[in-house]
Amino acid sequence: MSEKLVAPRRFRGIRKQVNMFLLTALAGFAGLVGLVAYKQGLFVQHTRIYFHAPDATGINKGMAVRLHGVPVGAVKAVELTDRGVRVQLGINSDYIAQLPRGAQARLTREGYLGAASIQVVPGTAATDRTPVAEGDEIRFTAQKGMADMLDEVRQQMTPAFQELRRAAAE
Repeated sequence: MSEKLVAPRRFRGIRKQVNMFLLTALAGFAGLVGLVAYKQGLFVQHTRIYFHAPDATGINKGMAVRLHGVPVGAVKAVELTDRGVRVQLGINSDYIAQLPRGAQARLTREGYLGAASIQVVPGTAATDRTPVAEGDEIRFTAQKGMADMLDEVRQQMTPAFQELRRAAAE
């Protein structure tokens, strides 16, 4: 009496269906990881350039680097040095030809509350126009803070107010 164990009719082919589901889920996950890697620029060749800043206030790893408003790279690292901080930029190699050695980096914001980014300014006609190379260093120009701008306005307005006071006193 050897009876063979027979699977119920509703479970026939279930192993094949489960395997197909798992294979589809694995392919979807791999596709999602590939898409995120592509969006993060993992498959794009980058050229590393540097600048030194007195402090890292407002500069974060991963923030955008822009040239003429176009995103061309990102901040890759911020390291403490004896001169302040050394910031490593990863620039998309397709844009290196438009980035001269005389370029300057500065921290900018989109509006008052917008996202901060590093803006690379190509420089004047008198600066070195040869493109930057791997490992080159560009200058950093600090932006004026709100307190600096208010002091400047106050200094410019003080003589005008003194003249008004003198005119009113006469």
